[in-house]
Amino acid sequence: MSFFYAFIGSLSAGLDFVVYTILYYIDFNYIISNIFSINVGICNSFILNRSFTFKVKDKITKRLATFYLIGLFGFLLEDF
Repeated sequence: MSFFYAFIGSLSAGLDFVVYTILYYIDFNYIISNIFSINVGICNSFILNRSFTFKVKDKITKRLATFYLIGLFGFLLEDF
């Protein structure tokens, strides 16, 4: 299970980077690009981990909110 979690985390971070890079190079503001790419990475991670790592399908709204808030908290810790 931890292999899948690490793999999906790496994949989601890579997707975040690719989305940011594409948006930045087509002249989106770097802050807007960063906000959008982080959301794409967090959502991708949630969907893949839900389906392949944890295989839990109940309480999707509560689990998404918790996962999303933890993802944003991690993003905020980067800046300190």
